[in-house]
Formats: sequence, structure tokens, C-alpha cells
Amino acid sequence: MKPKQQDFHFRPLILEAPMPAALYTGQEMTIALANEAMLNLWGKTGEVIGKKLSEVLPGPDGQPFPERLQRVYASGETYFVEEERVDLPVNGVIQPCYFNFSYKPVRDPAGNVYGILNIAVDVTSSVRAKELLIKAEERIHFALLAAELGTWDMDPVNGQVTWDDRCRQLYGFPPDRQVTYAEIRTCIHPDDLSLVTQAVDSALNPASDGNYDIKFRTGVPGSKEHRWIHNKGKAYFRDGKAYRFSGTTRDISEEVYKDQEKKKLLALVENSAELMSILELDGRNSYLNKAGMDLLGFKDPAEVIQTPVTALHAPEHFGQVENEVVPTTLNTGRWSGKMLLKHLQTGEVFPVYNSTVRIDDPVTGEAVAVGAIMRDLRPEMAAVAEQQKLISLIENSPDYMAVTNYDGKLIYLNKAGRELVGIGHDEDTSRIKARDFYDPRNLEWMSGVVMPELLNEGKWSGTIHVRHFKTGEIIPCHADFVIIHDKLTGEPIGRGATIRDLRPELSSREEQRKLLFLVDNSSDFISLSDLDGSVTYVNKAGQRMLGATDPREIMRINTEYVMPDELEKVQVSINRELTEKGRWTGEIAYRHFVTGESIPVHATTMFVYDPGTGKPQGRATIARDLRKENAAKNELRESAEKLTSILEGLPQIAYTTTPEGRVDYFSQKWYDFTGLPRMGVGTLNTGLFIAAADREMADKVWMDDVAARRPHRMELRLKRHDGVFRWHLSAALPVYNVQGEIVSWAGTLTDIHEQKETQRQKDDFLGIASHELKTPVTSIKAYTQVLEQMLRRSGDSRKADMVLKMDQQLNRLTNLISDLLDVTKIHTGKLQFNNDAFDFNEMVSEIMEDMQRTTTRHVVIGRLAGTVMLYGDKFRLGQVVTNLVSNAIKYAPAGGEIIVSSRVSDGGITLSVKDFGIGISGDKKERVFEQFYRVSGDKQQTFPGLGLGLYISREIIARAGGRIWVESEQGEGSTFSFSLPLTVVS
Repeated sequence: MKPKQQDFHFRPLILEAPMPAALYTGQEMTIALANEAMLNLWGKTGEVIGKKLSEVLPGPDGQPFPERLQRVYASGETYFVEEERVDLPVNGVIQPCYFNFSYKPVRDPAGNVYGILNIAVDVTSSVRAKELLIKAEERIHFALLAAELGTWDMDPVNGQVTWDDRCRQLYGFPPDRQVTYAEIRTCIHPDDLSLVTQAVDSALNPASDGNYDIKFRTGVPGSKEHRWIHNKGKAYFRDGKAYRFSGTTRDISEEVYKDQEKKKLLALVENSAELMSILELDGRNSYLNKAGMDLLGFKDPAEVIQTPVTALHAPEHFGQVENEVVPTTLNTGRWSGKMLLKHLQTGEVFPVYNSTVRIDDPVTGEAVAVGAIMRDLRPEMAAVAEQQKLISLIENSPDYMAVTNYDGKLIYLNKAGRELVGIGHDEDTSRIKARDFYDPRNLEWMSGVVMPELLNEGKWSGTIHVRHFKTGEIIPCHADFVIIHDKLTGEPIGRGATIRDLRPELSSREEQRKLLFLVDNSSDFISLSDLDGSVTYVNKAGQRMLGATDPREIMRINTEYVMPDELEKVQVSINRELTEKGRWTGEIAYRHFVTGESIPVHATTMFVYDPGTGKPQGRATIARDLRKENAAKNELRESAEKLTSILEGLPQIAYTTTPEGRVDYFSQKWYDFTGLPRMGVGTLNTGLFIAAADREMADKVWMDDVAARRPHRMELRLKRHDGVFRWHLSAALPVYNVQGEIVSWAGTLTDIHEQKETQRQKDDFLGIASHELKTPVTSIKAYTQVLEQMLRRSGDSRKADMVLKMDQQLNRLTNLISDLLDVTKIHTGKLQFNNDAFDFNEMVSEIMEDMQRTTTRHVVIGRLAGTVMLYGDKFRLGQVVTNLVSNAIKYAPAGGEIIVSSRVSDGGITLSVKDFGIGISGDKKERVFEQFYRVSGDKQQTFPGLGLGLYISREIIARAGGRIWVESEQGEGSTFSFSLPLTVVS
């Protein structure tokens, strides 16, 4: 019996089988029979019968059945495999499926294998069910492990408990120990036992919902160590009795201890002397400790959450929080520095030192809040100010001032002291003793007379002689020695010395004359008065300032020098500060004696001390006339107001930004356009007024220009107050200070909507006109070609040549129309590209041959690389090459070589076209790619064309992912080049 006849025995078996079945014959496995189930499994129709199995099911690599079929065919042995994975297309997607396959050899009457009966049983659903079950069990197991949960199950009837290892561990039992409820109770902390018993009894009560939830301590009996656990469970009831009680156990010791530490920390924070707060990212304080509430004037904790953080700062100071503190904290994790706060009740603005830290979500790691610790700097600043005054006074004192320890070792020596004894400011004085400063001849007198009186009386004054370390000069001085006592114990801890060089006093008359000359000719007001305020001297500048013509007119009580409304300031504030500190500095208004004019001055009044007794014997005042400075300030303020008036008067919207590009000012035109009320722009999101399609581009162009410090210019659409979007031109320039740093950006927004509409209408007109011109020009060209042929056949060559020239002009006109059409397509985004693989250099060579036929005065030379396969639009790229070669011929009217070269490098191909024509000046090189721009030659010589070729070429290259540029010098020729990314084509 032949194989084909044998197949009929299997037909009913195969075609009626409920599972997929098929018969393959021959060593090439031709599909002889296949039921509908098998065809559906393959995703095929009955057309595959009679075809080779490898043609119908080429299948992905790695499928085992082709090799298996050949093995069964060769061996004649049946093969069966269970739950085998097969990747099959399901709804067009290759997915894993699982089958029980049987491959049974089919023999002819002679016993030879001529085919294979293949039956497939789909077990995909059962395999996937098993996988899901295994995964579910694994997830539950891993979830319990990850959560560190133990599980327990109690039989309430006999008190037997079934535990996992985690539960045994938490209660302190060995892993293999079986325990009872009674034994468990011995592991519960005595203080918690009654609470646990009550919770268990409540859960087992049939009248309850059976829920069990309690936290308590466990531990090994007799041990002081214990842990906190959290038990959750549920009792199940049958016939009014609990038959099962099960649940989970979790170790919460760390949570409890953390909570305890948190409470301790909260108590510490709440009772801290410094302000501590938490600022949410939405700008509100969610927590403020007691010190913070007192410092800021809060009376009720509820006020803290309700009060915006902006209310805690003066408007001019809040920018630091918004622009520096919060962004820096969120970006770097912390910020510290000085800032200003405002008291809610009094409105007082005061300084604090703020240390902030970013608070992150422990799970996601994302920032959720900002924590702050603030220290009121007012007491510290007052103390530092006083200390600085004292240090400044000592360091700038003209007298030698020194401090030694009780044994006479030098601890401190001021500037005047170093200069007096010849010690440099960078020299170490730690090994020097006070006795090293004195005249060696006086040491016996110092130790026998001066030191005993100093120790007994606590002080000593008199004349001594000190020695200059470098020159050895002996210097007469007046010294005041005191004993320094510890403020707490009262014990003597050191000595202080004030020493005044007496050499100036020995030549005081000459120095006084010099000083008097200097003072009398000073440009500032200088006066001397007695302690009772009677003026004894006023220099020339002072006399001129007050309008005195006779020096005797000015010798009055010093209160007559000031304006009447300043008397209280003199009598109270200034006199008190003089009495307390010996010096007053500040601004006050003097009175012109003749006109009564108020003269603002910056004055310093100080006591003049007797050099012998050290007691004040009068007052000295130095005052600087502030009228010129105030006039300059007023002029600067007026200039700023004028500039603002100019900006407000511009027809465009004017704006300024910070150096980083954040808008900080808009002119009134902005508010008129947007309909917004005039307000500060610190929190204004200007991006909301930009058209959504332009927003990303506008933000990128602006930030790129700011980063590159280059002039900014772009077009974008802005939403008017009525919801209409209008085109605007944004242009801005950086503003520099004298150091060359950018201090701001100044710009304008100009409404160009009408111009854009005009441009669109022009593009529409060009598109329609070009399209309408193309049809008649094409017809004329056809008639011209027919006419030329007729004239040539009639033998009238002269007229035929004239018609040929007409045809050439029509070609030029056709090219111009094509360029106009391309420009219109570019503007409307309809320029089509049909990409395919082609030999780039072959295309360039063809164009070179065509262009060479158009000229007899030029030689087009090719220097091309080998075969270069490129994936792109051959026609459009050929259009670019044609434009470049045509321009090279056009702008080299004298003829000569046109060199076309290509090279492959850095994964791209570059084509260059070089001519030796008129060239392009440096100021015009960037403009040659603009629409309708044409280069002129000598004597304003012009060349034919619309100036569109290079513009179209630039757009084609840009859309192909490349760039185009020109290198040129006037009179030396030009080289136009473009580069394209090279895609490897196999």
C-alpha cells in the first residue's frame, strides 16, 4: 500500500480528534493531514496541507521539535514528553505555551517508517496554575520573613499552641519545643500579664467579634532582659465555642525604644532654648517648639499651622528663604547662615542664625520637609558688638596694653605695645616675660618697690622705662598696673598693664603746632569744648560750614550748634552714651548760624582725657557734611525712577531678571496684556502664559542663552487676558557691572502677531501662485519642445536654436517655481522625504556630469571617497548638491576649477564644493542661508536667482540630521560643506 493511501486510515482519527493532531510524511516532514485544532495552534489555514513543516513553522531558534521529529523518523521509536514549553504566536505575539506531545512513527505495509503522527495536549492552564500556586506560597513565606512575622495557632480547648520558629524565638523557647498556653504565660512580663489575659479572654468570648490586638513584653523567666511584641489574631467559633485561635507575632522592641527615644528627643526639643521648627514643602510650619513660639510671638499652637511662613519674614527678606535657603537645603541636604525673622505681634525684624536640614521619607528617600534650628543673634550680636568695641579700643589704642599671667608670662600685647618695644606682628610672644620689656637698670627697683605695692594695693601708677627689643633704645613711659581677678573665685589670675609713651609729650609743643595746623586745615568740622559744653575751638572748615565770619561768634554752648528738634537727642542719648562709653558716633543735624538751614552731618564726639590723670577734661567733635553725599543718593534714586519711567513708557512689555534668569520685574504692559493685578513676580509662574506647544522650547532656549551669557532672541506665543494666544518676539541682553559680572538681564516682549499672520498669508500666496504657474509653464514647455522639433525637421536651424533658448529659460522658470514650492512646503511642514539606501558618491558623480554640460568655462573636478552607502532621500540630497555646484559655477563668472570632494570620518560623511570666485565677506557669511538673500559682486554686480537655494539646502540638511556651513574670503572664493550621519546599510 502506498503512503498516500495509508494516510486515509488516519484521516478520521486526526480530523475528529478533540486535541491538536497532525500527520507528517517523508523525511522532509510534509504535512499530509492536520485537524482544525492543530491549524489553530499554528495560526494557519488548510492551505498548508502538502507543504513542508519547516516552511509553515520556521519557528524561533532553540525549538526542539524539528530535531525530535528527525530522531523519531530515523529510530522508529515513539517519543512522549510532558509539559514541554513551546513559544507560539498568540494574537500576533510570541508567548510560551505548554503541551504533552506524542510523536508516533507511522509505517507502511513493508514496515518502513514513512511518517509521524503528532498529537498535542494543551496543558498551559494547569502549568500556569501550578506556577501561580507556588509563587503565591513563596510570596506569603517571603512576606512573613520580610516582615519578621511569626505565626501561631492555638487550640482553645486543650490549650495547645502550634508555633513557627520565629514565635518560639520571640518568646524564648527552643525551635523544636511544643508549648502550652500555660507555659507561654510564664514568659510574659509580670506587669503585662493581666492585660494579656484580659485580651485573650475577650477574644475567646463568643459575644465578641473574636479580634485580638495587643502589645506587651516577653522574656525568659528570671531574666531581666525582655522584648516588646505585637500580637494580632482572631478567634473562630462553632456552636457558640471557640475552636481555633490564630494570628501573628511581630517584634516591635525597636519601634517602642525608638518611640521612647522620640519622646525624650521631643521633650528635649520642646524645652530647648533655641527655635526648632519643621517646614512642609507646601510652605507651612507643621511644628514649632515653645522657644520658637515665644520668639515669633505665637500664642496658640494652632496658629503655627494656620500661619503661612511668609508672615514670619518681611517681604523684602522672604526672597532669601524662597531662592536660597529652601532650594539649597533640598539640593544639598543642608544650609546654614544668617537670616531675618519678623515678630508676629510687634512686627520687629531681628536676626537669627539658621541651620536647616532636609528631612527625607525613610521609604522613598524623597524630601518631605525642611527642619530648622534658629538661634536669636540679638544677645550675641550685642555682646559681640560690645566686645568688638572693647577689642577695637584696646587694639587701636595709642598706648601699650598688655596682659600677663600671675607669674609675669606674657599672654596678650596690643598693636601699640608691639610697636613700642619692637616686636613684629607675626612674632611669637608666648615665651616672653614682662620683666624682659623693662630697662635692666630698673629691675631691682621694679621688684623691690613697684611689685610689692601692686600686690598689696591691687594697682600701681608711675613712670617707668621700657627697652626697645631691636634697637635697645630706653623709652620713658607712664605705666598703670592692675591685678586681674577671677570673676567667680576672686583669686588673682594675672596682671594688666597700660603704658603710655612719654616721648611725644616731651616734644608736645612742636607736635601740637603740627596737629593744630592739620586740624585747622581739615575739610571736616572739628571742635573742642569743656565738659560743660562750652565751645573753646572750631576749625576753619567748621566756621565755614556754620556760616561764621568771626571766630568769636562761634564760641557758644554746643547745644546751639544743632537744630532745635535735635536738642533732646543731644541731652539724652548722646550725653548718656558719652558718659557710659566716652564716645558717640552717628548722624545729627547742625544749624547754619545765618540762614538757619539744617545741615546733615555724620559726627563723632568723644572725651578728651588728661594725659597725666587720665580723667576727661573736655570733648572733641569731628563732623562730616553729608549734603553732597545725600545729593548724590538723591540723584541716583531719581535716575532709577527715570529708568523705570522709560521702561513703563515702552510700547513693548519690558522685563528684567536675576543673573540666573528668574524674572524680577514686569512693566505695566505685562499686567495690561495678562489681566493680572500688579504684584511682586517672585512667586509668579510665567510659564502658565506660554502656549503649551512652545513652553519646553522657550524654557530650553532661555536657559541655554543665560548659561552661555549670549544675547537672547526667540519667538513664542503668549496668552492674552481674553484667552487668545498672540505671537511675541522675546529679546534680552545681559547687564554687566564694572567687574564684568552679569548683574541682571533686561529684555522686551514685542507683539509680532500681525507680522506672523502676514508671513503666513505670504506663504499661502507663494504656494498657490507657484502651483498655479507650474501647470501653464509645463504646457508651454511641451509646446516649445514640439515647435523646436518641427523647425529642425523643416531645416530652419536658426529658429530652432531660438526656440531651444526659450526652452532653457523655461527650465530656469520651472526651477524658480520649484524653489518657491519647496519654501512653502518647508514653512508649512509638508516637505516630504522618501528615504532609501543609495550610493552617495555615485549620486554626486552623476550630478557633476550633468552640471559640467551646463558650462564650458568651468571644469568640475571630483575628489570623492570610495563607495559610500547612505540611507536618506536621494532626490532631496541631490537637490542640495546641485544647488552647491550651480552656485559655485554662478559665483565664479571668470571660470576655472570647481572642486567637489567627500570624506568619511567620525561616523559621518562630509561633502565640500570649492570655487575660486568672488567669495563672501565675513559679515555676510551667516546671512547666505537666509531666504531671498543674494550675494553681490564687484560694483554691486548681481547674479540671477531668488536667493532660495541655500535656504532650502539648509532646511533639507537639518531635517536629515546634518549641518551645513561655508568658509570664504572675499575675492578668494568659497567652500560650501555639509555633513550627514552615516548609517551602515547591509
